[in-house]
Amino acid sequence: MAIHVLDGLFGGGSILVMQRHLGGRRPVTFGVLRSATWVAAVGWLPLLLLTAVQSRLSSLSGVDTFLADAGIQSRTLIAAPALVLGRAISYPQLSRMCAHFTQAGLISSLDRPRFDATLASTRRLEASPAAAFAALGLAYLLVLWVMSTDPALPAWHAGAAENGPRQYSPAGWWHMLVTLPMLLMLLLGWLWRLFLWARLLWIVARLHLQLVPAHPDQAGGLKFVGYAVRSFAPAGFALGVVVAGTLANRLSRQSLPLTAYRDVAAGLLAFVLVMFAAPLVVFIRPLSAAWQRGIHQYGCFAHSFGQTFERKWLRGAKPDERALERQDFSTITDVYQCVSNVYTMRIFPLDLQSLLLLGLATTLPIGVVAVSTLPVELLGEFIVDLMF
Repeated sequence: MAIHVLDGLFGGGSILVMQRHLGGRRPVTFGVLRSATWVAAVGWLPLLLLTAVQSRLSSLSGVDTFLADAGIQSRTLIAAPALVLGRAISYPQLSRMCAHFTQAGLISSLDRPRFDATLASTRRLEASPAAAFAALGLAYLLVLWVMSTDPALPAWHAGAAENGPRQYSPAGWWHMLVTLPMLLMLLLGWLWRLFLWARLLWIVARLHLQLVPAHPDQAGGLKFVGYAVRSFAPAGFALGVVVAGTLANRLSRQSLPLTAYRDVAAGLLAFVLVMFAAPLVVFIRPLSAAWQRGIHQYGCFAHSFGQTFERKWLRGAKPDERALERQDFSTITDVYQCVSNVYTMRIFPLDLQSLLLLGLATTLPIGVVAVSTLPVELLGEFIVDLMF
């Protein structure tokens, strides 16, 4: 069963809808780019226009304070579009990984109906209108909670209220009612599909998987699921951008030591890595069972093979020219190499490169902000020290 981009389990429904609205023959990438542009425009352009208008009609802060707000700029112009663009790359990758379970023969014929039912339920849940409405409701509940905490508002966000409860400017209301909920919905969409991915893996891990302990990937044939971690790099990057924008705003008000950036980056990195790598834990049990089975079966086979080889060639006689023409020596080398894969088999199918890619995407925005805070003289001296 081949899973293509348009009818994939993750993101296929939304991408297909966009393509239909744009014209059936236009490429999916074009639709995603247009969608990302629309998200940035709806979230950012009205804020710019409203701040410009309110500065002319009243004493409220205007465009300068809005453009100087690194937090809103990073969230609307970088993080939100990145979440949209990342779907075009990441969701089809997850769909192809689901197809690989059957293409590689990991699902037995007895478990195939249950696996197909799991794929069907995942597709229904991914495109469920109820999930979209739940995300919308949760986004506005989070906005209401933020408003109830009486946060410190930027100058362009606050209204001109002299007495009584805090007031919001027109731009502030657009941010709270449109821009912020839209960003939260995009983040919740990624979390929803992370849940669906974890649910699918949890069900698959309880099937009778056809694992091969001697598989060259040293994970019984399941190492490909470890590559799923890199599929969530756009979400990690967006979270890093949001945090980096907040740090940049704080930097404009007070001087922050480099240790502050380090602590924030370390906390965010740990959170992101654990959250997106946690679904792979479900395969520890089947991989442990396959490893235990393999060390006994392959170990016994290797031992018997070695005894036969010794009886034939190691009886004290000197080797003659016939030994050089036999394939026994290369065969036993190949057998032992195969068996060694069993003993080095990993019970956690995590790919280190995927983990590093996710970590780099998450911490890169914070690193850029941290480097930008360094004095030019200090940065120049550091570069010179690297060269000599």
